[in-house]
Amino acid sequence: LLVVTSPCVAVIAMLAARAPALTGAAVLDDWGNRFTSLGASVPENSLRTQIRIAIAQLAMFDAVNAVLDGPYRPFASKPPSAHGASAEAAAIRAGYIVALNEFPTKTATITSAYATSIAVVPASPSAIADGIVIGEAAANAVLVARSGDHRNDPDLNGYTPGSGPGVWIPTPPAFANP
Repeated sequence: LLVVTSPCVAVIAMLAARAPALTGAAVLDDWGNRFTSLGASVPENSLRTQIRIAIAQLAMFDAVNAVLDGPYRPFASKPPSAHGASAEAAAIRAGYIVALNEFPTKTATITSAYATSIAVVPASPSAIADGIVIGEAAANAVLVARSGDHRNDPDLNGYTPGSGPGVWIPTPPAFANP
């Protein structure tokens, strides 16, 4: 659970006064855009960033599906949800947990974005706290499901392409590795 000290409460209150509240799908879009910015801020292949965005979206989907007791099949889990939990808080927390995992060198940026986002959730403190628990559980389940998927392996070097239909081959002008 999130532990908040007195100075943090003041900072969160100031952030809430400045930032507009995002609700519904806008929360998912906001965190998807944050992942795009995070990917652009580190030296990595843009396709790897797209994988990270998809993982975040899956975690946020599972979190919201759990809070709303949606009829949809979850990707990795459907954590039990307290009645009245905030779907926005669950989605924000899920995005935050995945971001910390996927971009460990950007902790300060991610934590600041999280504080800004969670501060303006239009719900009671208990609904936010319940949403946070669900979002964290959903994110951790997605991260476990995606562990070992080789997304962080170095780019392939020395690949010898095959031949025939359906086989990747280097193309001009760069003839780059896959």
